[in-house]
Amino acid sequence: MILTDGQQLHARGLRLEPADERGDVGQAGATDTLVDLLIATAHRINARADTKVTGDFVAELKRVSGKENILFKMTEAALGSPESRGEDVIYPAVPGGYRTLVQLLHEYKAKGTSYRQHKQRVFKASYTNHYRTGLIQILEVLEFGSTNTVHAPMVQALTLIKRYKAEQSNRVKCYALGESVPVEGIVPAELVELMYRADSTKRQRILRTVYECGVFQTLREKLRCKEIWVVGADRWRAPTTTCRRTSRTGGPRTTPNSANRWIRRRSSTSSGTRWTPNCRR
Repeated sequence: MILTDGQQLHARGLRLEPADERGDVGQAGATDTLVDLLIATAHRINARADTKVTGDFVAELKRVSGKENILFKMTEAALGSPESRGEDVIYPAVPGGYRTLVQLLHEYKAKGTSYRQHKQRVFKASYTNHYRTGLIQILEVLEFGSTNTVHAPMVQALTLIKRYKAEQSNRVKCYALGESVPVEGIVPAELVELMYRADSTKRQRILRTVYECGVFQTLREKLRCKEIWVVGADRWRAPTTTCRRTSRTGGPRTTPNSANRWIRRRSSTSSGTRWTPNCRR
């Protein structure tokens, strides 16, 4: 997701509008816009991955001879006798009975993937190839916080991503040995197995791109639950703060911050257009 001038954004209704229709983008409004974009993009990647993986699994089921028929017979038998024991209903309905089901299970495990793991691989590929640059650009101009120490590891993870972006090249694939990298509660379980890679000395290293995937997925949920908030935002502000004040004219204040400057920089050469939100809460 490289945010080019004049690019139409369909994620949750974000769009470009002429600057003279909206006036200056206020501090909180600009920050809210970027948070909306971050959340919508993470959701969009996840939804696309879900659709692709579902299609892949259905296609695989249809390609393997007999599996679709076995599934149908098992379902028909189970629904026909819902109160009976599984071994009395399912096994007789399957050609080969228990042994066939064991063979199917072994074949499934031999493929080395589950639905969720496959989905995470697709998510990672989409994120790495297209969305990474734009999401980290947004991350760099936002400041996150939490009033609950339980969520402090998420704030630490976001700080880590920002620091490596500023100090390291994208060619550095892994975090340094000894680096404090919060994982528990930050990276989804099905993504953890994809996150580690052994180096030349057989030591386990954490891949930056996979880690970032997990952080953005979890961040989206924590933002929506108000467990993590954004400094200078309005709708995404800390739950304990009051609604931001307005100017004497009734409109929002327009003191620029880093989010405001980011939006203006991305839109300055786009025929007088600026980012404005058109989102449902």
